[in-house]
Amino acid sequence: MKSYFPPVPQVAALLIAAVTALTLGLRAAEATPCKRAGATCPTNRSCCSGLCLGATSGGRNHVTGVCAVAQGGPCTADGGCASGHCVDGVCCDTACTAPCHGCSAAKTGGTNGTCAPDTAGTACNDGKFCTTTDACDSSGNCVGSGNPCPLPGQSTICSTCQESTDSCAQSEGLTCGLGNGQACSASFQCTSGFCVDFVCCDAACDGTCEACTKANTGADDGTCEFVSAGLDPNEQCPTGTCLTGSCDGAGACGVLADTTHCNDGMFCSQTDHCDGAGHCVGGSNNGCPMNCFCEPGDTCLQEGQPCPGVVGGP
Repeated sequence: MKSYFPPVPQVAALLIAAVTALTLGLRAAEATPCKRAGATCPTNRSCCSGLCLGATSGGRNHVTGVCAVAQGGPCTADGGCASGHCVDGVCCDTACTAPCHGCSAAKTGGTNGTCAPDTAGTACNDGKFCTTTDACDSSGNCVGSGNPCPLPGQSTICSTCQESTDSCAQSEGLTCGLGNGQACSASFQCTSGFCVDFVCCDAACDGTCEACTKANTGADDGTCEFVSAGLDPNEQCPTGTCLTGSCDGAGACGVLADTTHCNDGMFCSQTDHCDGAGHCVGGSNNGCPMNCFCEPGDTCLQEGQPCPGVVGGP
């Protein structure tokens, strides 16, 4: 059996006819009014925005495309805009990220979709600690003014603002608002209001044998506690015959036990001992022989006469 192939002229005519029909069909489609955002589209030219999103068949034709939103149209994401930028709820001509700039007529007083400076007076944030009221100027700059110092709870002398540390200070540069345990030299610097042992403390800590540093108490810096036994950093404990001269670890100055021997310095008392309250007391033995009495002047007397063999005796 012989195969039949159409003559070459016939094949060429068929191809020309097919291309012509396709071209005319596309031209007819493109000649129709452009499609708005969200409408299905076969080509970019079909859309008023000039962009048909969602190509699924390669080339410039789109089988199931959707027209993008034109500049100035409403949007919720960059991908829905022909420009690729959704700013202030409208498709914008640029990313429009500069401070005090916007892309909606409501913010700039201009045209939706065109990035421009915000209306003068629009609230903004200059990113600085030392300003309280920030507003856009007519050139698109965020300008701050005002002074936040002193902050709530701080002394009125904490009126100098320190931008480098985001803090308030007094005129000589002493920082305010310090937390417990931080180094200080004046109480107004501390949030607690107490500067003790050169650190901010949680209490006035002004009782006997109280301190606010770990070196003196064993507790964390900034926590008021009793001074450790054997220390007297504030020199509050006196020295004496029955005194330790240091703190006892329980908030008082230390004393020697009542069994400790001492000397009260008096001739007419013997076997002296501490009373456990810091005092030296004399014993019952007066140091004179029997039948002799101890008299002022460190003298033992018997019937008004010095006792023989003792101080003051013959």
